[in-house]
Amino acid sequence: CRTFVDVTDGLDDARVGWVRAGEEAAKVSVEGVSREHAEHFARRLAPIVDSSSLVPDSSDIPDSVSLLRILGPDLAESPDAVLERWKQNNSVIDRAATGPRPRLKRAGTLRAFIGQGTPDAMSLDLRTQGPHALVGGTTGSGKSEFLQAWVLAMAAEYSPDRVTFLFVDYKGGSAFADCVELPHCVGLVTDLSPHLVRRALTSLRAELHHREKLFHRKKAKDLLELEKRQDPETPPALVLVVDEFAALAGEVPEFVDGVVDIAQRGRSLGIHLILATQRPAGVIKDNLRANTNLRVALRMADAADSNDVVEDPIAAGFDPSLPGRGIAKTGPGRLVPFQSGYAGGWTTDEPEAAEVRVEDLRFGGARVWEQPETENADIEENSGPNDQKRLVSSFIAASNGAGIPAPRRPWLDDLSATVDLRDLAPDSDSRIPLALADIPEHQAQETAWFEPDTDGHLLVYGTSGAGKSAALRSIAIAAGANPAAGTAAV
Repeated sequence: CRTFVDVTDGLDDARVGWVRAGEEAAKVSVEGVSREHAEHFARRLAPIVDSSSLVPDSSDIPDSVSLLRILGPDLAESPDAVLERWKQNNSVIDRAATGPRPRLKRAGTLRAFIGQGTPDAMSLDLRTQGPHALVGGTTGSGKSEFLQAWVLAMAAEYSPDRVTFLFVDYKGGSAFADCVELPHCVGLVTDLSPHLVRRALTSLRAELHHREKLFHRKKAKDLLELEKRQDPETPPALVLVVDEFAALAGEVPEFVDGVVDIAQRGRSLGIHLILATQRPAGVIKDNLRANTNLRVALRMADAADSNDVVEDPIAAGFDPSLPGRGIAKTGPGRLVPFQSGYAGGWTTDEPEAAEVRVEDLRFGGARVWEQPETENADIEENSGPNDQKRLVSSFIAASNGAGIPAPRRPWLDDLSATVDLRDLAPDSDSRIPLALADIPEHQAQETAWFEPDTDGHLLVYGTSGAGKSAALRSIAIAAGANPAAGTAAV
C-alpha cells in the first residue's frame, strides 16, 4: 500500500503515513465504516477477476533452486563421491574383470534430478519416459540453463561408459557453456552448411550401422540386453541435445528430417533426442509428436505455443520473474510443475538469507519495488568457479581417476584447413601419402595414398587459387621422402 492509517487511539486521533515519501501526519480525524457495510462491499468485490493479472503461484515450489543442493554438494568437492555415485548406478565398466560377469536383473535408466517439484525433487528419465524429449521456452524463460541442468544431472548419475552427449547449438555454442568440457561430450556442432549437414547425417547413420553390427555379433536385441549382461563392449547411450530447433528447421530442414528419421530407427540402439525451441509453431510435425513422449514447457510466449508442447495453455501464464519455472508432460494427462535447478551460481554451506520483498498490491497484478544494491552485490563474481565449473572439473577428475577411456566419437570434427605432411608418413615403399581423406560413412579420417605402380597417372583438377601447385609440391616432397616410390613416380 502507499499509505497507512493507525486508529489505535480512535478515529479522531489517527496517524496517517505516506510510505514512499516517509512522511507522517498525526492528530487526523478519519471517517469510519461499519462492519456490516465493509462486509457487504467485500462480498460485492469477491466475484471480480482482473483478466490482465497473472495467476499467482499457490504451490509450495520455490522460486529458485540450486542444482548443486539437489545433486549433493559433495559431487563438486570430491571426485571419489562422483565415482561412488556412478558405481551405485552400475555405470562403470569393470575392464579388469575376467571370466563371466553376473547378469543384472534389470537394465539401468537415465533418470536424473533436474529441479524441485512438489513435494520432492523433480526427476526426468529419457529411457522410460522418452525415448525423446521436446523442450519449449521463450526468451528469458531459462531454457538454456534447464538444458545445462539436465545434462549435468545425467552426467552426475552415470559415467561416460553409460551415457554420452552430442551438442548441436545453432546460436553459436553458448547455450551449453561448460558442458562441452564434460568427459561424456563427444562433440559440439555450431555451424551447419549443406556440406556439414550431409556429413553429419552420414556419420550418424554410420553410428547406427556400427551398433547394429555390434548387437548382431553379440546376439543382443537391444542396448538394454547388453547392459544386463555387463558386457565390456556395451556402447553408451548417445543423447543428441539440439538447441534452437525451430531456427535450425527453418534454415536446414534436411538435417532435422534426417535426425528425426535416425531417432525413429535408433530407439533400441540407445540414441535419444532432446530438441529445444523458442517457438514450436509450424515445426512440430506428426512424426515428431509421435516420438517425443516427454515434453517440457518453460514459460511460453502464448497459449498456442504452450498447447503445441504440453497440450495445455498453462505454460503461457508462468510469471516472467521466475526463470526456470516449468511443467513436464510425462504421459497422457500427467502434467508435473517444477522449478529447474540452476548451476550458474555459487552455492555455499552458509544458510540463505531471508528474502524481503515490498510490493504494490493493485488491480493488474502486484508490482515489486526495486531493492537498493547492497555492499555484497559483487561478491559472487569474485567467489571463484561457479557450481557448473566445479561439477565439470569433478566429473573430469573422477573419469581420469577411474581410468575410463574417452568415449568413441560418432561425429568427427571436420577436416582442418591445413594438414602437416609429416603426419602422413608412408607405410610402405610403394605408396606416397597424398592427403587426409574424410570418410564419414566409416566414421574415420585416413591417409589417402598414391600408388604409382598401381594407379598409373595422376591428374589434379582445381581452379585458380585452389592449391594445385601446393598439391604438386606436397606430392614431390612426399615422393622425395620415399625414394622407392619417388623413383616410380618420376
